[in-house]
Amino acid sequence: VAISFLEASNLVNIISSRKEKVIVSVRSHLSNELGGDKRLRIYKSMIRKWYNKVYRVVAPSHVIKDDLVENFSVSAEKVSVIYNFINQAEVEKLATEPVEHRGETDIFRFPVIINVGRLYDQKGHLFLPPIMKRVKEKINNVKLVILGEGPLKQQFIKIASENNLAVYDYAAKDQYGETVNMDGFDIYLLGFKNNRFPYLERSKVFVLPSLFE
Repeated sequence: VAISFLEASNLVNIISSRKEKVIVSVRSHLSNELGGDKRLRIYKSMIRKWYNKVYRVVAPSHVIKDDLVENFSVSAEKVSVIYNFINQAEVEKLATEPVEHRGETDIFRFPVIINVGRLYDQKGHLFLPPIMKRVKEKINNVKLVILGEGPLKQQFIKIASENNLAVYDYAAKDQYGETVNMDGFDIYLLGFKNNRFPYLERSKVFVLPSLFE
């Protein structure tokens, strides 16, 4: 069995196959991801031609399956929906661990809105600063925590500044000095975390601003 993820790898897997069973996994809503992109026509043609020849197409949601069937002409019988796996007992155990850095604990003395995700277009992070500005008009001491890195970080910080929100960037922590007052920020970019569950456990609200997932 040869299993692959994401369209470029999936197509290589299909074209290079011999006698093995080919399973390809589609992880996003392709019509949205490729909408307006010149690659859409190419991928649509290749997916329509090749995905119906594989042993199985795996999607993590019925919405993604429907997109493949309706917009890419993949046979519904070929597509299996397998949700992303969660080990609840392990998650509950990990959530009891401390946050990675002692100073970050202070953030959670306040009501925290949290998001976990790469700072990429599809995640919708750039909508959060103006939303936070409006939320702070109602709840003055609310904080926003984002766990993740990505190419939109500087643009995000710029938009936050335009909305009069102070941003703490963990990657630039050395510039704050050892005595930094963690209370003095509105938004905390804490970077990638191996264990995100203690942060989720301590937060009040999880926000998902994604444009498509």
